[in-house]
Amino acid sequence: MSRPINMLTAEALAAALALDADLVVLTDHPALRTGALELGLRYRSLA
Repeated sequence: MSRPINMLTAEALAAALALDADLVVLTDHPALRTGALELGLRYRSLA
């Protein structure tokens, strides 16, 4: 990632990666979206 991420973001990305799960969030978060893209995870914002 091009910028530092906080621990909750890192935890969400790690959990989705380990569980092969989608990341579904209520509010779009640029760090999560970028991390998901770089890790090949599915990301969806409900906002």
